[in-house]
Order: sequence, then C-alpha cells, then structure tokens
Amino acid sequence: MQSGREDNLEARYAIKFCVKLSKNATETCEMIQTAYGLTCTSRASVFRWHKRFHDGREEVRDDEGFGRERDVRTPELVEKIRNFLDEDRRVSKQTIRTQFGVGVATVHRIIHEDLNMRKICAKFVPSVLSDEQKERRIGDSREMVELITSNPSALGSLVTCDESWIYCYDPETKRWSSQ
Repeated sequence: MQSGREDNLEARYAIKFCVKLSKNATETCEMIQTAYGLTCTSRASVFRWHKRFHDGREEVRDDEGFGRERDVRTPELVEKIRNFLDEDRRVSKQTIRTQFGVGVATVHRIIHEDLNMRKICAKFVPSVLSDEQKERRIGDSREMVELITSNPSALGSLVTCDESWIYCYDPETKRWSSQ
C-alpha cells in the first residue's frame, strides 16, 4: 500500500505525461480519476498541477518550504509578541507574522489563547482586567455608594447597564471610528 504522498507524486507524473500528450486539464482530470480513483487527487489539484506543467515546470515534487506551517508557539515567542503588542496595540496580525516569521494562525492562537487578548476598536486589549482596573472599579463603586447614601435623589439620574463597562474612546482617524 502506498502512502498518500507517493500517490500524489505518481498522479503528478501522470499529469505531466498528459500535458506532454497535449491533453487539456479536464481530460487529464478524468483520466487521473479513472486510473487512481476519485479520492486520489482533487480536481483543483489536478488543474493546478496541469497549469504548472503546461507553463514549463519540470519538477513533480513540492517546492522547499511548501505546505502547512508548523505551530511554533514557544514561551519565548509568546513573550516577544507580548512585548511587541505592548509597544503598539494597533499592529495587525499580518505585521506580527512578518516581524516574527510565523504563520497567521500561530499569531492568532498566541494572541487569543496565550495572551488572552482580543481586538477592540482596531487595537488589541487584554480580555481580563488588570489589578489597576479592578481597583479603579472598586473605587468607583464605593464612590457611587457614598453619593447615593448622601443624596438619595441621585439614584434617579443614574444610568445602569448589564455587566459591560463602557470606556470613552476618541478615534484619531475616520477609519478607526468606522471600526
């Protein structure tokens, strides 16, 4: 029994052969599926390799570095990305990807799973409150209790919401305000 990788190489040799016989991509795909079965190589893959061979490619093996990216999440990389985001929270995942040479999926996992951050108003912010933010909330709540205790009519002008906190945000550009 051959492995999937060997099946793919054999199918690519067959595609290359069909190109040399001047078969079009549809004919090639039908011949490959007849010879190797429907599950051997996808139609899109047959068309992609047919075009490559038709355009003059000779090599049937994948190019070096081709394929799925490895997940290279290390504590050192997580810390580097944390420091990078601390400097500029408006940086994009694509910029982080090119800066550190890792895949976008890896950057996404580091930001969301390891750093527990999400993007709000075009910048990454922590999903969990810092100690300073927690203390500020406690202080604000105590201040509100004192105000209501000293002036019960103040309760009538109080606007409440669910557990969400609303922060004042002044966008610097029209683009940021649309996000």
